Amino acid sequence: MVDGGIDGDRLCNRAPTLIKERGEDGLLGIDAIAETFWQIHRQPRSAWTQEVDLRPFKETFWGAKRFSMHIRTARKRGCQQTTGQKDS
Repeated sequence: MVDGGIDGDRLCNRAPTLIKERGEDGLLGIDAIAETFWQIHRQPRSAWTQEVDLRPFKETFWGAKRFSMHIRTARKRGCQQTTGQKDS
C-alpha cells in the first residue's frame, strides 16, 4: 500500500506548493518505492510477506501515535523501557 504523496512530475505539476509544504522526508521518493517493491519481489521464501505499507517518514499515523502514548504512559509509571521493568 502506498499511503502518501509521491514526489514526482504529476504532483509537481498539479500541486507545486505541496512539495515545499511537506518539506524534507514529507513525500515518498519514486526510487525508494521502486526499491521496496524490488526487495519484495526478491524476498527469500523463508521470510515471506505479501503486504507492505509505504508512508513518508514525517507522517504521523495512528500506529505511531498509539506507540508514543504507550511510551509516555510507561515513563509516567516509572518504567525504563516498555518491557514493564521498574526503575531502580
